[in-house]
Amino acid sequence: MKVELKQHENWKRSVDVEVPVEVVQRHIDGLVQKYQRRMSLPGFRKGKAPESLVRSTLSDSLDQEVLDLVLPESFAEALRHAGVDPDTALRPRVEDLHYHAGQPLRFTAFFEVRPSLEPRDYKGLELTQEVTEVGEEDVARILEDLRQRSAEYPVSEAPAGLEAVVIVDYDARDEAGQPVADGKRHDYPLELGARGLLPEFRDGLLGARAGEGRTLTVDYPAEFGNPKLAGRKVRYDMKIKEVREKKLPELDDNFASTRFGAKDLEDFRTRIRLRLEGEERFAARERLEAAVAEEVVRRNDFAPPESMVEDLLDRLVERAREENKEVSDEDVARVRTEYRPAAERSVKRQLLWEALARAEKLAPSKEEMDAEVTRIVQAGAAEAQAEGRGAPDEAVVRTPRNLARIEDALTDRKVYEFLVNAAQVKTVSRPRASQPASS
Repeated sequence: MKVELKQHENWKRSVDVEVPVEVVQRHIDGLVQKYQRRMSLPGFRKGKAPESLVRSTLSDSLDQEVLDLVLPESFAEALRHAGVDPDTALRPRVEDLHYHAGQPLRFTAFFEVRPSLEPRDYKGLELTQEVTEVGEEDVARILEDLRQRSAEYPVSEAPAGLEAVVIVDYDARDEAGQPVADGKRHDYPLELGARGLLPEFRDGLLGARAGEGRTLTVDYPAEFGNPKLAGRKVRYDMKIKEVREKKLPELDDNFASTRFGAKDLEDFRTRIRLRLEGEERFAARERLEAAVAEEVVRRNDFAPPESMVEDLLDRLVERAREENKEVSDEDVARVRTEYRPAAERSVKRQLLWEALARAEKLAPSKEEMDAEVTRIVQAGAAEAQAEGRGAPDEAVVRTPRNLARIEDALTDRKVYEFLVNAAQVKTVSRPRASQPASS
C-alpha cells in the first residue's frame, strides 16, 4: 500500500492511498465466493453457478460492496501506516476515487484529527467566588409567593374586584358579525389581576356580577401574538356565570403546619432560609466552575476541529426539530450561526478536560463507577415509584453507551474539583439585587 499523509491548517489532514490490485481482487473473490454459495441461477443447482456468471449477475452491486469493504479498511490501515490513530479521525470523506478492474484502487481521504493537547497554566488560578447573601426579604418573598399560590376562590355575590376570577361564557365575532375561529367558550375563567390579561377585559369586567351580560370590544394590534386575531377588531358577547373573589390565608403557625408540615411559622422560615442558602451555594459553585472553565480555555486557547463543532450544532438542530416539527431552513441557519460561538467554547472545554484528566490521572475508578450506577438506579426507582411505573433496569444503565456517558460525567466532575482545589479562591459576599414585588 502506498500512503502519503498531508497536513493542512489546524487539525485538517488528507491522505493519498493506493491499494494494490491483489488486495482489491482478494475482496472481490471473497464476495463472489460468498454469493456463489448462496445464489440459485437458472440451469444450475444452488451454489454451483460458475464464478463468471455470478460476477456478471452482481455487476454494479458487487463493485459497491467491494468499495464498502475496502475503503474503510484501507483508510484505517493507511492512517496506522502514517502514524495516526484511526480512532482520532473525524468525519473522513473520500474524494478523487479511481476504481477500475485490474488496476490498483486509488483515493484521497480528507479528515480532521481529534487534538491531543498538553494543557498548561491550569494550577493556582486566582478566582473570586461571589456568594449572594440570603436576607429576611428573600424569606418573606418566598412566603408571600407560597401564600399567593395557596389562595382560595370562593363564589362571591359581590361585584368583581381586581382580585376576582370571573367565570364567563363568551361568543367572539369580527366587525362583520362573523364568528372568530375558536371564538366560543363556556365556563372560561378570567383572572382580572393577571399580568397577561388585556386591559379591555380587565376594565370591561370590573364590577360584574353573576347573571349579567357584558359586551367588550378589543382592537388587536397587527403584531399581536395570535395570527388569528392580529390586526382585527373583535366583539365579545359575554354572560357572567360566577364571580370568585380571591381569599388569601393568614401567614401564621397554622399556615406553616397544615399546608407544609412545619412545626410553626418560625420553623418554616428557617426551612426556607436553609433551602435558599443551599440553592445559593450551588449557584455560586456553578458560577465558580464557569469562571474556571473560561480561564483555563483562555490560557490554552486553540482553534477547535470544525467537524466536532458541526457535530454539536447538528445535535442542537436535531433537538430543535424534535421540539418543533415546523422548524424552517431559515431557523436552522439562524441556530447554527447564533450557537456557533457557544459550540466552539464547548468543544474547546471538552478537549481540554479530556487532556487534563489524562495529565492528572483523573479517570473514575471502578468503585466510583459502581457507586454512580447504584445512585442512578436508586434515584430512578424512587422517581418511578412516585409516578406509579416500573423501576429502571440496572442492566440498561450498564450498557456500554450509558457507561461511557457516566464515565464522561464523572471525569468532568473530577476535573472541575481538581481545578477548584488547585486554585486560589477568594470568597466575596454580595447583597441580593432587589426584585419587583409579585402581583
